Amino acid sequence: MRERKPGRRFFMASLLLSCLVGWGVLPLAAQEPEAVEPTEAVEPEEVVEPVEVAEPAEVVQPQDEAEPQVLEPVVVSLTVDGSDAIYLAGRTDVVIPPLDVEEEDLLLARSGGTHLESLPEMVPVVGMASFTLTATGLINYYNGPVEEGLPPDGSLTDVSEIGCLGGISRYIGPVGALVGVFLDDSIPAEGPAPDPIGYFAEGDSEDPEGNPVFIPSQAYSPSLGQVFFIGDGVDNQVSSQPQTFVVPAGATRLFLGTADAGSFNGPPGFYDDNNGGFQVVITLQRAQ
Repeated sequence: MRERKPGRRFFMASLLLSCLVGWGVLPLAAQEPEAVEPTEAVEPEEVVEPVEVAEPAEVVQPQDEAEPQVLEPVVVSLTVDGSDAIYLAGRTDVVIPPLDVEEEDLLLARSGGTHLESLPEMVPVVGMASFTLTATGLINYYNGPVEEGLPPDGSLTDVSEIGCLGGISRYIGPVGALVGVFLDDSIPAEGPAPDPIGYFAEGDSEDPEGNPVFIPSQAYSPSLGQVFFIGDGVDNQVSSQPQTFVVPAGATRLFLGTADAGSFNGPPGFYDDNNGGFQVVITLQRAQ
């Protein structure tokens, strides 16, 4: 009898065991759980702070170039009486004597009239560059009716030649006109007086009627102490435009009055027989 090989029996036993396990008769041996490698801890992502959105810069619109400031003119209204002696301008040192004072004690000659001389009208001109004006009215220089007097231009065909007084110049200009003089703050009691301004053609120049030739101007630039012709403030002979009078350097005061003398020639005076007056409106332009 042949000897059986153990391999066949072992095989059958193994097969039976597998079937029993598959049918759930025998439990499967517990398996070791698979070791799970620990997961590396993930670093939390850095929290990004929200970026504040900057407000757009305000767009500055270019500004228009500033217009130069226009300074308002100064307007002054006044009345110049026939007795307002331009040669007493700035003479705060003078006391006008009564009409019965002896002639040798007078600063200005008199004609035996009935009106006291008066100080001329004063207008401050500090900070002013020039002025224009309008003037109306009549002055009778012979103690007669006002309506028979001369207008602010006086007589443009008659020449008046009046001497100087203290630091105020001679006047060589139209007879009986409205005149002016610029002064500083000092009293013009002493000379020398500046030269006069000429308003008539030099030499023997005459118009067709034989009268002196008056030379009008659109602008006048008198010096301190120079008596200057103003008239009605309009160039009536050429352009009919307002005339401009420039304020000289150092001037602080403008005086308006009349230039008078015996027959409008010689030493200043004879204001005591003047009737009437000029109504004046001055427009002063400020220095920029």
